[in-house]
Amino acid sequence: MRQHPNTYPASWKIQRNVVAALIYRELMTRLSQSSYGLIGIFIEPIGTLVTFVLIFSLLRVGQQGPLDTSLSLFIGIILFTLFKEISMRSLRSMQQNEAVFIYKPVRPVDAIIARSLVESGLFGTLYILFIIFNMIFQQDWTIEDIPLLVVAYLCIAATAFGIGLCLMIAGHRYQLTNKLAPAIIRPLFITSGIVFSITSIPQSIRPWISWNPILQAVEISRHAFTSDYHLDEAISLPYLLLSSGICCAVGTVAYITNERLLMS
Repeated sequence: MRQHPNTYPASWKIQRNVVAALIYRELMTRLSQSSYGLIGIFIEPIGTLVTFVLIFSLLRVGQQGPLDTSLSLFIGIILFTLFKEISMRSLRSMQQNEAVFIYKPVRPVDAIIARSLVESGLFGTLYILFIIFNMIFQQDWTIEDIPLLVVAYLCIAATAFGIGLCLMIAGHRYQLTNKLAPAIIRPLFITSGIVFSITSIPQSIRPWISWNPILQAVEISRHAFTSDYHLDEAISLPYLLLSSGICCAVGTVAYITNERLLMS
């Protein structure tokens, strides 16, 4: 039987074009909802991030550490917000993209991929801008480990993508998920190390909260800026890589198992 070697490359090309179209659709939707055009897309997240940084910076007045307080807080807030936006937006993906699923090449996973790329690009841009602004303000141009910083960011995006796939499926099958998921994300904010360092909490509690990959990524990212920021023994880059890989694998398997149900 003759093989068709171009079948898989063609299918990948189709998916790439579909994802690109969905990214364009997502950006155009946001632009149409913004009163200030492209700048308006950044205004809401910038406002949210700056508000959080100002509030928690005031609460931590007088506290000194190896990393600037505003930068330390911003790292935690932007990584958590990236995770929340990808996962929570994925929860409602089936309803929000229902109109495009009538086209055969478009699959639900394409919408999650497109949304994850949009959010990662948006918050990645904010991340870079804040780092540059902070460096100018502090007159400190040193990031000791840029690759480690990038890896931690990508791990959170990948973790959110895998969980987003699971939430999309659960939200489509069980309506209760749409109420439970936002309620669960709130306590996750408290345990993600946004306003504290893991070394500042009792030793007996650390093993219980160190399972949280967001906390792992936040601590590793802070350490990437300066090695003076001590990493607790509960923080591990291999664990962060493993947890993000597991989340992606579980999400992918769950999607493959339920794709026919989603498409119906």
